[in-house]
Amino acid sequence: MVVRVAWVAGASSGLCLCLWAWRRRVLQMVEEERRLRLEERRGRTRAEIALRNFKKSERSGFLPVAKIGVLRTPFVKRAGTPRQGGVCPTSRGVVELEAPVTASSLEGLEGFSFVWVVFEFHASTESRRVASKVSPPRGYGKKVGWVATRSPHRANPLGLSLVRLDRVDSRRLRLEVSGVDACDGTPVLDVKPWVPWDAPFETPRVPEWVSRQDSLRETSWSPEAASQLEELAALATHYEGDVEGARRAIGELLVQDPRNNRARNSRATAAYRIEFGGTD
Repeated sequence: MVVRVAWVAGASSGLCLCLWAWRRRVLQMVEEERRLRLEERRGRTRAEIALRNFKKSERSGFLPVAKIGVLRTPFVKRAGTPRQGGVCPTSRGVVELEAPVTASSLEGLEGFSFVWVVFEFHASTESRRVASKVSPPRGYGKKVGWVATRSPHRANPLGLSLVRLDRVDSRRLRLEVSGVDACDGTPVLDVKPWVPWDAPFETPRVPEWVSRQDSLRETSWSPEAASQLEELAALATHYEGDVEGARRAIGELLVQDPRNNRARNSRATAAYRIEFGGTD
């Protein structure tokens, strides 16, 4: 009996020692894991601060910018895209947003009727050297500094458009807009609401070439063209079945004579073709 009690006591002591050693090992592992996580967090914080300071340094001259969406429009190519959204107010488009934008990010935006869209001139021909002067469409050959224009040929290929906000679809992260002046697939960098304080506080001054009235008097549709439009309107993106809406948008575009200066000055009567809503 004495031997058995002694054996049980010894076994119990051994078990306690094993449990104590196991507990100690677990605590050591937990502490080691906590230490590694803390060091990793500190290292990541230091790296982020160093990267941010480097990007902000004068030597780098780099600002991290990522697109938050894509602008879908009926204008497939640069040729035929309105110069300004205001001259083609019935042109329609959709801003398809993506991360980091969320549904909650759009709360309150429906209270505004106009928004600024900051975008990238992704379809612009790139060049290492930016010409100091460009020929704006309304200049008819006149050259001015690129800073004095809205030309896509600039040091930073960024564009800014004021568009009408027709609908906010928070569930699908889509903004339906009108009065667009960008090509289909344009990367969107930011969206900001227009507020009354954005308007000039006095009568704005612009150069003579900007205020020049160079639009055509009107556009007319032949019976054949009108018939073709009725067929194609059902296929045109953003205007599915809306024949009158497509007619107005195309008319607003053509009355501004979207041809380049060379085509305008040419006496040739060749047809001018543009793609609109996926149709030609």
